Amino acid sequence: MSRLSGPDVVALWGGANGVLVAILLGYGESAFATALYASSAALIELIALSTWWVQRRHSAWAASSPGPRRSRPAALAGVVVALAGCAGVWDWWLALPALFPAGALVGELATEVRRARS
Repeated sequence: MSRLSGPDVVALWGGANGVLVAILLGYGESAFATALYASSAALIELIALSTWWVQRRHSAWAASSPGPRRSRPAALAGVVVALAGCAGVWDWWLALPALFPAGALVGELATEVRRARS
């Protein structure tokens, strides 16, 4: 079985969201909700296109950039985004707790970059 590259995974994710947009249309969801979901699926496809372009055009750079070796940075980023999203929905002060995991995330990524350079 061949391994999927990063752009392949992102494109499949966007395609799955496209199927969900079709389901929304089939069930007669409101135009705003359908347009919002369709625009997010289109944004995901643009991200897939940009990652494909970087991988083809700058293959040496794409292969040498350090990626996180553990799942802790991804979990911290998820917490930061969730708290910032809560602040966007409810009130600004809900973003204040996001400062602590954001600082930890910056520390984790700095450690990864330092480790990759040595």
